[in-house]
Amino acid sequence: MKRDRTGMIDDLRTFLRNMVTIHRTIPGADERRFICIEDLVLRHGQEFSWRQNKHPLEPQQCFTRAYRLATRYPHKWVYVEGYAVSPTIPLAIHHAWVQPASAPGIAVELAWRGANAAVPYLGVPIRPEYLRSVYRASGRLRLYNVLDAYWLHHPLVTGKTPVEDVLWRPAR
Repeated sequence: MKRDRTGMIDDLRTFLRNMVTIHRTIPGADERRFICIEDLVLRHGQEFSWRQNKHPLEPQQCFTRAYRLATRYPHKWVYVEGYAVSPTIPLAIHHAWVQPASAPGIAVELAWRGANAAVPYLGVPIRPEYLRSVYRASGRLRLYNVLDAYWLHHPLVTGKTPVEDVLWRPAR
């Protein structure tokens, strides 16, 4: 992967496009609104810039931590899910973070040690009401991710739930 942030965002988008190409070979993929979650992120995701924060980091807890902050303090934090390139290994990873409601486009990292301004984030900000409903539907599984909600048969990917209805937008 390229070293500068612009090159890394380009690489991240290329990775996501390649995943869409691979998923397109699966029978029935073209019958869904989006081929896969990578397709959804490419079409509706936005770039986020990392900003240092004072929250303690908890490795492997990105979805849980982002869910909890965004649902407990919805006027302060927004849940964002998408892809980012790991700061420790150059791989694009399905990931979650929060953005300040007052500063859209800022990624506040909650799990990865070593994150910095070069880490590219591409994600979809989600309204807290939808976030809660997907979590509740997971029942005993207690799953916090939204884009890959297999227990609901992928409602955003299939189009059963229009992504436009669940996107968080800043208050006017």
